[in-house]
Amino acid sequence: MLFLDFWGMGCGPCRSGMIRQKPMLEKLSNRPFNALYIADGDDGMEACKKWLRKEGIKGEHIFVSDDDWNRLRGIFNFSGIPFGVLIGKDGKVIKTKHVMTDDDPLLKKALSANVAQ
Repeated sequence: MLFLDFWGMGCGPCRSGMIRQKPMLEKLSNRPFNALYIADGDDGMEACKKWLRKEGIKGEHIFVSDDDWNRLRGIFNFSGIPFGVLIGKDGKVIKTKHVMTDDDPLLKKALSANVAQ
């Protein structure tokens, strides 16, 4: 499973959400789950990297060009951040506008379904 988190350094709710997700990501470290944090690389990539190191935000982090960012916005149909997408083991989108929480019932249900497959 995969959680896509579109974010930006200038977005306070993005940064606080990533900090709140840390305990859940620790719990999922031995499960078939990964978080992919996507930011616009043309919007302060070095500041983003410095903040990620300081806060110890785990998961995969990629920085995309403005063109790729706009392409992803079109694919996932979002205009604002933070914006989360939960994707199942089969590669299908389970939910957009998803906010991952420490006790995430949708994520738990999806992980349980993936174990049964």
